[in-house]
Amino acid sequence: MILKKDLLVFGIHRDDFKIFINNKLALNYGSQGQQRTAILTLKLTELEIIKEEIGETPILLLDDFMSELDSNRRKSFLENIEGCQVIITGTDDIKDLNSDFKRIYVDNGSCS
Repeated sequence: MILKKDLLVFGIHRDDFKIFINNKLALNYGSQGQQRTAILTLKLTELEIIKEEIGETPILLLDDFMSELDSNRRKSFLENIEGCQVIITGTDDIKDLNSDFKRIYVDNGSCS
């Protein structure tokens, strides 16, 4: 591992993906929702690969990702995580969640 002024200059954290939608770079031409959907698709694929490798479904952790998804994309995503243990954090209530999901609200350090 090589350090340069206390910063790692090599490693997986430096890798970038180029994601294309209809042969156009999503970073430049995709909406925020399309870009977020592409990343979530990669996360779900990673989840499946890990599940195949270890024989267990890992816990999926997501932080404030729903804000840029429209209701159709949220619904589709939620359908694709059924059967998985998922922890989602965010500042807004996710109205598309059905009653099968457990919600924990944190306000000033208190959980309800």
